[in-house]
Amino acid sequence: MSVRFLCLLAVVLLAAATPAMADAPADVAAIAARIEQPELLRGRFEQDKQIAGFRKPLRSNGQFVLARGRGVIWQTERPFPSRLTMTTQRLRVTSGDSVREVDTATEPALRAIHDVLFDVLAGDLAGLKDAFTIEVLRADGPRWQLRLLPRPGAFAQVFSAIELEGARRVERLVLAETNGDRSDIRFSDLALAPALSPEERVGLAD
Repeated sequence: MSVRFLCLLAVVLLAAATPAMADAPADVAAIAARIEQPELLRGRFEQDKQIAGFRKPLRSNGQFVLARGRGVIWQTERPFPSRLTMTTQRLRVTSGDSVREVDTATEPALRAIHDVLFDVLAGDLAGLKDAFTIEVLRADGPRWQLRLLPRPGAFAQVFSAIELEGARRVERLVLAETNGDRSDIRFSDLALAPALSPEERVGLAD
């Protein structure tokens, strides 16, 4: 399973705690303070992936549920049904009768990707300072937009830039990859209920 695939499917990790930003620029700290931290978040996603050399983007959509401290279930509905479950301990992809699972204990790179991307979507900007340079593109009124530029290292080999946009929550994420591919992911119908179903609790249990 490629690093790019794991990064793309980890983008709905939205709700880690945001630490203090005493040494950050005032505008970055102010944006970090705006992002809500719900215990549970549900919503829908629509993703356009533009592959270098192809005219039309590949579009997919579906729904997700995030439970803080547990993980995320990412259910793609179109164009092909599939289900990804990611926790701090494992990642499982189910497509039809095929099931693939990766244990983060045996894949330390996967755990590192999980942790950094959790920080990205959580608004944990303090946790990203070592891996990214953070630029504020917009901070007018309640809305904001950030660009993350990878510092030299593993993420610089995958991404040329990551952009985040939203208000109280992250509502859009754009991943620009070094190979020329670009993924634009929009989140909608965000809600804090209902609670996890018994099936979801089992799926997110480590």
